[in-house]
Amino acid sequence: MKKTLAHYFGMAALVCGGSLVTLPAYAQSGGPVSFELSTLTSSGGPARANMPQVVHVINVGGVEATGVVATFTLPKGVRADGCLVTHEAGGIRSYSCLAGNIASGQGVDITFSLSANKPAVADFFVEVTCDQSVSSEIELNVPLN
Repeated sequence: MKKTLAHYFGMAALVCGGSLVTLPAYAQSGGPVSFELSTLTSSGGPARANMPQVVHVINVGGVEATGVVATFTLPKGVRADGCLVTHEAGGIRSYSCLAGNIASGQGVDITFSLSANKPAVADFFVEVTCDQSVSSEIELNVPLN
């Protein structure tokens, strides 16, 4: 049995034998909202210096992503400026950077700066979530000497 996938007018059609099955176009990409993440990180620098970081978030899905937030937890002794902070037990800090809404095919840059009170390596994951219950994550590794 030969299967053929054809795209037309925002729909996908799967021809399987003599049957024709149509799906909304977003069904091919795994859902209506999907994120593509990349980073522009500084190559590191001295402790106590602010090291700028950028996480590029692109909505490659078919509909607008609402309530987009990037969250991350840094190792003890490392802090971020430019995001909301939550202090946790043991001196750990969790951060939330609000990005708002991202239209389909559009992107935003989430910017923040890292610093440390002593030499450290900030190795952490940034998770990007939205109101549509979609999440993606990317790892950052920034030496702060």
